[in-house]
Amino acid sequence: MTSSMPIEDRAEKVLERAVILGVGSPDARPRPGQLAATRDVATIQTKIGDGPSGRGHLAGQAGVGIGKSYVGLTNAGLRASLYGERTLFSTKSLPLQAQIVDKDAPVVSQAVADETGKGFTAAVLKGWGNYVCGNRAYELASALIGEDVFGFPGQSTIKPLMARVRKLPDDGTIKIEGGTVDLAEVKPLVLWSLQQMLNDGTSGDKDTYDGEASDDAWKAVSVSPEECVGLDECPFAEFCKSDRARTRAAEADVVVTNHSILAVQASIGVPVILGNATLGRFDHIIVDEAHELPKTVRSQGECSVSGRRMSGLIRLVRAVANDSDSRVSTWIEQGHQIAELVENELHGIFTERSSGEVGRLTDTDDPLARTGEGVIAWARVASRLIKKPVLDAQKSGRNNLVMAGRRATGGIDSLIADVTAVRKHKNGQARWLQAPPKATPVIGRRRPIKPWYAVQAAPVEVGGLLRGNLWTQTVEDEETGDVVDISPSVTCMSGTLPPGFAMDAGLNVRQNVEYELPFQAAYAQSMLYIPSAKGTDDVLDLTVEGFGGRRRFSTDKHADWALKQMYELVDANGGHALVLAAKGDTGKKYAQALRAHAAGRWNVYSQWDAGAPRLTLAKWKADTTGVLVGTQGLMTGVDAPGETCSLVILDRPPRAAANAVDDARVELIVERLGGGKAAEWTARRLVYVADSIELMGQARGRLIRGENDRGVFAVLEPRMLKNHVFTYEETARRDMMKTVDVYGQKTSELSAVTAFMRDRQKRRDLGLAA
Repeated sequence: MTSSMPIEDRAEKVLERAVILGVGSPDARPRPGQLAATRDVATIQTKIGDGPSGRGHLAGQAGVGIGKSYVGLTNAGLRASLYGERTLFSTKSLPLQAQIVDKDAPVVSQAVADETGKGFTAAVLKGWGNYVCGNRAYELASALIGEDVFGFPGQSTIKPLMARVRKLPDDGTIKIEGGTVDLAEVKPLVLWSLQQMLNDGTSGDKDTYDGEASDDAWKAVSVSPEECVGLDECPFAEFCKSDRARTRAAEADVVVTNHSILAVQASIGVPVILGNATLGRFDHIIVDEAHELPKTVRSQGECSVSGRRMSGLIRLVRAVANDSDSRVSTWIEQGHQIAELVENELHGIFTERSSGEVGRLTDTDDPLARTGEGVIAWARVASRLIKKPVLDAQKSGRNNLVMAGRRATGGIDSLIADVTAVRKHKNGQARWLQAPPKATPVIGRRRPIKPWYAVQAAPVEVGGLLRGNLWTQTVEDEETGDVVDISPSVTCMSGTLPPGFAMDAGLNVRQNVEYELPFQAAYAQSMLYIPSAKGTDDVLDLTVEGFGGRRRFSTDKHADWALKQMYELVDANGGHALVLAAKGDTGKKYAQALRAHAAGRWNVYSQWDAGAPRLTLAKWKADTTGVLVGTQGLMTGVDAPGETCSLVILDRPPRAAANAVDDARVELIVERLGGGKAAEWTARRLVYVADSIELMGQARGRLIRGENDRGVFAVLEPRMLKNHVFTYEETARRDMMKTVDVYGQKTSELSAVTAFMRDRQKRRDLGLAA
C-alpha cells in the first residue's frame, strides 16, 4: 500500500506529479539531480524511532535549473500533510520568495494532495520594515498638507486626506519637519500607502509598489520593530500589514523568508523567527541560495564607531527633546566635542597602523582607550533627556514623537553596544580601522561632507552563531523541567557551494553533496572560450616589466586587452550578450566602449543606466539582440533564456581585495592547519579563491537556463590555462577550471569561437535550431 512506502519513495512520487503539473505534460519527468536531491532531503528529515522529527543536515550543490524549489517544497509539503510538521524556507532574494509562494507552492501543493489527499499552505514573511505602516503614512500625508496629527480620527478620514494630497503639485519640493521631500517621489508613495489601509486584500509589501521609492522615501512610510509603537498603542493596529503577515505565517505549513531575518537571529541570538512564540515551532529549515547565508550573517553582525555616530545620535535626540532646554543644548555641545576627540584618537592610531585605507589592530589594542567610557556616559545621558518628552507624547497621542523616541532609544543602545564591541578583541571577530572614503565633489553643495575615521568589527567565524542560535533549538518540558531538544533538520542548497561551506555554516556534515547538472545536451552543444594569449603581442599587452626585467600580469592593462576580445565576440554573435566585469570601474568602461562600437547595430544597456536596474533588465530581456553590461550584481538572479543571452562574457574571475574580515578568516584556518606557508596557501584558497570561484559559478549559470539554451561562455582570463607564462597557482587554477569545465566544446582560439558563433547566427537567421 502507498502508506507503507518509504518516505523517499513517496517524495519521489510527489515530485514526479509536481513536474507533470508544472510543465503541463504527462511525459515530463524530474531531472536526475532534482530527484536525487529530493530523496536525500527526505532522508535527513525522517524521524528515527519514536524520537522527534529528523535532525539531519545536508549541504547540496545543485546547479542552475535543477529545480531546487520543487525539491524543498515537495518534502516540506509531504511532511506537513502526513505529520503536521512545519518548514521554514529561506532565500536570499525577495523576488524568489514571491515565485516560491505564488507560482511553485500551488503546483506542489496539488501534487501533495493527489498523493495524500491533503495539500499544504504557504506564506511569505519579510522583515517588519518591508511593509507599509499606516501610522507613518498618515502622519507624512498630514505633514505634506501642513497639518499636525494628534491621534487618528478614524478610517473615514483617509479618503479626504488622500484627496487633499492629490491636489499637491506632482513635482517640486516641500519642507516638512525633519527635512525636505521630493513630491515626484513621495506623493505617489504616500497615496499608495494610504490606499493599502483601505483594502483588506492588499499586503502593503514594498515589492508590490509599482513606483520608484528610495530607501529614505520608504523609511518615511514604514517602521522598524524598534520604532513601532506596538499594537496596543497604535491607532492603525487593525490595519497593520506587518502583523497580518506574521499572522498568516503563524498559520502556514511552509513559511518563506529571507536570509536577512535568519542573520539577525544568528548574530544577536534573539528569537526573531525560530523559537518565536507568535510564529510557532518549525521542524525543518531549507536554505536556498545558501552560499550567501554566512556572508549575510557577517554583514548583519558588523558594527562601526566614529565621530559621525555621535552626530547621528544628536539628530535622533533633537527630534524628540527640545534643544532650547539648556540641558539638551549642553549635551549637544558635549557630543560635538566628544565626536572630535574620537576622530582625533582614531586618526592618530590609523596614522601609526595604516595600510592604504585600512589600519590593523592587534589583539591587545583598545582603539577607544581615551574616549570609549566618555562616549558611553554621554549616550546614557541622552536616555534621561528623552524620557519625559516621550511620556508626554504617549499621553497626548503624538505617535510621531513616540516613534522618534524609539528611534533615539535604538540609536543610544546600539552606540553603547558597538563601542563595547570594538574595544576588545574576541575570538571569531575581526577589528580594524577604516579611513574615510575619498571625498567627491557634489554639485550644489557648498561645503564638503566632513570625513570621519572609524573603528569597525565584524564576526568572522559565523558557524558557531548559526549552529547555536538557529540550528539548535530547545524547550523546557512543562511537567519535568527538563530541556528537550527540538532542533530542526537543516538543508542548505545552492548552485555553487565553496569546499568549506559546511564548516562555515555550522552544519554537522563535512562534505557538500554535488548533484548532476541539468540540461546536459545544452551544455554538450555549447562552448567554453578561454583565450590562450601566448603570442608576443598578447603578452606585451597584458603585462608590465617587473623586478629583474621579468614581465608580470597587469589587471589595469587587461581591461584594454579584454575589450578588443569583446568587440570580436559580440560582433560574431550579433549582440545577444551579457558582459560581466569583475570591477565596476572597468564595467562602466566596457559599457561606454561597446555602445560606441555597436554604432546602432544593437542596443547596449548597463546596470549604471538611469532608472531602476530592474527596468533596465526588463528592457534587455525584451530586446533579444541587446547587450547588457554589469558587474557582480548581475552574476546572480539574471534569467534570460534563449538567444537573448547566448553569449556570456566574464572579463576575469571577480576577487575581493584583501580586507580585515577575510584576512581574519584566513588566520583562523591557518591556525587550525598548524601554521606554515602551506597552511597559508590553503587558507587563502579556501577564502579568497573560493569566493571568486563561487561568483564565477554563478556567472556561468547565466548561459544555460533551459534545455533549449545554447551559446558561448567566455572567460577572458589566460591565467586559468595551464603552462602559461603567468598562470595561476596550480591548485587554485584547477579549482577555477573545475567550475567552468562543464561544456562539451572548448577552445582557446578566437577564430574558433567566432566561427562557432557565426555559424549559430546563420542558422538562427534561417530559422533553424542554433
